[in-house]
Amino acid sequence: MRCGRPSKFSRVRIVLSTLLPVLIALSLLSCTGCPLDPFPGNKTGLSLMSYNLQNLFDDVSQGGEYPEYDPLNGDWGREAYDAKLAAIATVIRRVEPSPDLILVQEAENTGVLERLADEFLPLKGYDYIAAPLADGAAAQTGVLATIPIRNLRIHRAGGSDSERNILELDFLIDGARFVLFNAHWKSRIGGTEATEEERVRAAELILRRIRELEQQDRGIHIILAGDLNCDPYRLGEGYTQALAATHLAPAMPPVIWVATPGTTPKAEGITLYSGWENLPGQGSYYYSGLWERIDHFLWTESLGDGTGWDVTDFLVWKEPLILNQYGTPLPFSAERLEGYSDHLPLLLRLEKRS
Repeated sequence: MRCGRPSKFSRVRIVLSTLLPVLIALSLLSCTGCPLDPFPGNKTGLSLMSYNLQNLFDDVSQGGEYPEYDPLNGDWGREAYDAKLAAIATVIRRVEPSPDLILVQEAENTGVLERLADEFLPLKGYDYIAAPLADGAAAQTGVLATIPIRNLRIHRAGGSDSERNILELDFLIDGARFVLFNAHWKSRIGGTEATEEERVRAAELILRRIRELEQQDRGIHIILAGDLNCDPYRLGEGYTQALAATHLAPAMPPVIWVATPGTTPKAEGITLYSGWENLPGQGSYYYSGLWERIDHFLWTESLGDGTGWDVTDFLVWKEPLILNQYGTPLPFSAERLEGYSDHLPLLLRLEKRS
C-alpha cells in the first residue's frame, strides 16, 4: 500500500493579502510563505463541484491512453480535444455560484487541466491545479482551485495496477481547517461483488485517514468526493460493502455508513452525511435504464451541527444543456464533436453560520 505521498501543484501565483503581495510557492509538502489564513474574516461561503469528465485526454500519443483516445488510432485528435475542453468549460461557466474548487475525475494529466483553465476559463482564477499521475492509470483524479491549498497528498490503497490516486487537499478558510478527498474508486466492470474488494480497501484507507485527522484536530471539517462507483442505497448480498445507508440493513456492516443530514450517526464504525436521500428519483449516472447515485459528496458531522461552517445545499446539476432527448446525460462524441460527459456534475454549498 502506498499512502500519503506528498505532491505539488503546477503553478506559482501571486496572491494579494490585505497588506501586501505574498508570493505563493507550493513546495512538495506545503504552501511555503503563504498566510495561514488566505481569507481573513471575509469568506462566508464555499462552493464545490465534483465532475467525472468522461476521459478528458490531450491530443498527444503517449502510450498510456485508452485505445479510443490515442490520436494515432481513431477519431481522437486536436479537434476533438478542443471541442471537449470547450464543452467542459461551458458547463463550469454556467454553474452559479462559480465553484471555488472543482474536483475532477478522468483527466489524463495536469496539462489538460492547465489548458482548460488558461485558454477556456481565463477569468475564473483557477490558479491551483493538479492531476498527479498514478502509475498504470490512464486517467487521473485532479483539482482546479481558486483557494490556496496548503498540502496535497496522494494515497493508493493497493488495488489493481490501474488504481487511481486518492487526492487529499488541505486548506484553511477564516481559521477553519478543511480536508477534501477526491477519489475515483474501482469500476464495477466485471461484476459488483467481484470488484467490491478494491472499493472496500479504498474506503478503509479513507476511514483510517479520517480517524487520524480527527485525532490530530478536533475542529477539522472533512469531505469525501468523487466517483466512488458505489450506490449506498442498494444492498449487496452477503458481502461487505464500501458504503451503505444507515436506514438499510446490510447483511454485513459496511466500511462507511451514509446518513441523511440531521440523523443520528451509527454507534459503530464511521458515519458520513449525504444529500442524495433528499433528491428522490435522481442520480448522476444512468445505466441500464436506471439512475445511479455513484458520484458523491460525503461530509463529517461537523459540517451539519448548526455552528461555524455547515453544508447548506447539495444538488445534481442537470440543466437541459447537458442532457439528451431522454433527459439523461449527453456523453461527448469525438465523431460528432458534441456532448459533455456520461456523468452529471454534483454541487455542494457551504456557508459560515454567524
